[in-house]
Amino acid sequence: MTGLRKIIGSNAPLPYLNEIPMTEISCFLREIKVIDLIGNKDPVTIQKAIDSCTTPARSEAYIISMPEINENTWRKYEKLVTQKVRSKIKKG
Repeated sequence: MTGLRKIIGSNAPLPYLNEIPMTEISCFLREIKVIDLIGNKDPVTIQKAIDSCTTPARSEAYIISMPEINENTWRKYEKLVTQKVRSKIKKG
């Protein structure tokens, strides 16, 4: 399949964002700031990280209709999932 938008580093059986418009993904990526505090137990450092999170001025949200997802939506990914499961079985 071409044009798949895979979530890098995901272990999910379907790590793709094909149902979400690219404009929305781009907007999300522009607005998110990751603060790595994994393993940090210092309450002062954690509080400083929380306090540094400010909400920048945002423009009015663009309203977009999401594609309909139904009980057959998964079928377009069925081949990918089957291949992934089979490869994991072969690896043991």
